[in-house]
Amino acid sequence: MTTPLGDPAPAPTGGRAPGRWYAGPVPERRRAGGFVFTRLTAAHAKLDHAALMGSVDYLRMWSDSEWPTDDFTLAENRVELAWHDDEHGAGIAFTYSVQDAVESRVLGCLYLRPLSDMLLTRGVEPPAGPSWPGGDTPCARGWLRRDEPAAVERLFLGEALTWLTGPAWAFPSLWWVSASSDARQLELLGELGWSRELRASGARDDRDWVLRARTVAAPPSGEASHHDRQASTYLTEEDHMKSLSCREMGVECPFRAEGETGEEVKDKMLEHAAAAHVGQLLGMSGKERAALLKTLDEKVAAL
Repeated sequence: MTTPLGDPAPAPTGGRAPGRWYAGPVPERRRAGGFVFTRLTAAHAKLDHAALMGSVDYLRMWSDSEWPTDDFTLAENRVELAWHDDEHGAGIAFTYSVQDAVESRVLGCLYLRPLSDMLLTRGVEPPAGPSWPGGDTPCARGWLRRDEPAAVERLFLGEALTWLTGPAWAFPSLWWVSASSDARQLELLGELGWSRELRASGARDDRDWVLRARTVAAPPSGEASHHDRQASTYLTEEDHMKSLSCREMGVECPFRAEGETGEEVKDKMLEHAAAAHVGQLLGMSGKERAALLKTLDEKVAAL
């Protein structure tokens, strides 16, 4: 049997001593942005199994393993989830099921482990050196089912990272870990400002493990900030600003995004959707969301 991390499942009492790497508060659940993050238990096995088996190819790439196998059963999944629950209770690692707002559909999963364990479960010896954080540094990984579009994964990542770096947890720092081949997730992390990067060579020559941390960069001394430049451009070149409204997208909402480029307008529309319309997005089918994003791209291209 393998775990969602792709490694053989140890006994629930295995691993590092409880509480050694993290001794702060551990929330049981969070409801935000149209998502519910709730401690993963065997009670979630059926919905979780459906999400796994609908994303087999992606999860094998995500975990760099053969998990889940084509014949992975509901009973096997129930055992794995019970193991994660035991680890959670012992403070070895923390795992959350990511569900829709009414908790009728599993959308993905969120995992928290210390850096050394996170890499060792990938078959990678943690690198040594002054640029690398300590082995007990908190790390997160996560996946979203593949029938959800990138916009929903962006919302998931944003909500997860906001939660993990907020007052509900007492992490002094946090790194997110992705496979180097997970181009979509890495791009979305960059859009969210998580672009500081370290890389650890994987067990295979064609695979690295990418660690991302949040980057907050101030403009160089004497250089105007982006917002200052944007304000100046707006005052002097107002006629050249591009814009798009929610109403133009068929949504009854007064919001209008403006920017110097189509990409800037698109980013603002997506940020607004994440803040104001996530319930509507999650209430759509995958095809409906894909069609809406296609419409957005077409309207942005026409600006």
